Amino acid sequence: MAKETLSNEFTIFTNDGKGAKFSIQGEDLRDHFNQPSCFNTTYRSHKKAWSALRNTWSETTTMFEAMSVLEKNGVKVHSYCAVD
Repeated sequence: MAKETLSNEFTIFTNDGKGAKFSIQGEDLRDHFNQPSCFNTTYRSHKKAWSALRNTWSETTTMFEAMSVLEKNGVKVHSYCAVD
């Protein structure tokens, strides 16, 4: 799987596409004070989950909606405030 990025005015998600130890990272682009971010904590089902995210992505998808899609498809995601 090649590196791929999904973005809109609300959020950006990147899949580094590096095989079994892939990494999905996301950022909320609206909250500049807390800079909410997230990353995957599990590696199973990543292709299925990324495909589901790609298929449901829209111009209004938020970071937490995207996290929900990933989690419903088997990838656990951890969120945090990057400012902390």
